[in-house]
Amino acid sequence: MTRAVERLHGAKAHFIGSVLVHEQLQGKLVWRGAVSRFRLDKHPTATGCYAWLMAAEGHEERFHGVLHTPQVNSPRRAVQAALAADQTGVNQR
Repeated sequence: MTRAVERLHGAKAHFIGSVLVHEQLQGKLVWRGAVSRFRLDKHPTATGCYAWLMAAEGHEERFHGVLHTPQVNSPRRAVQAALAADQTGVNQR
């Protein structure tokens, strides 16, 4: 996963650890899984990244690598941002 983060964001990534995230919407579990945290060296806009694999219903697993920002400041927020992007059709990096 480290190499995938480096390729996606063009910066050296250092694995920090993983946390389990359970994301619910209107009381229903929409995703549960491990989100890995990375520190990024020399990225122009971010110092960190959250990364995980997520399978959409009826589809293969897809890699998600979301940059740490003031708005996306935790693994859970990163999953929420990716889910929102998937709902709206926005390509979330």
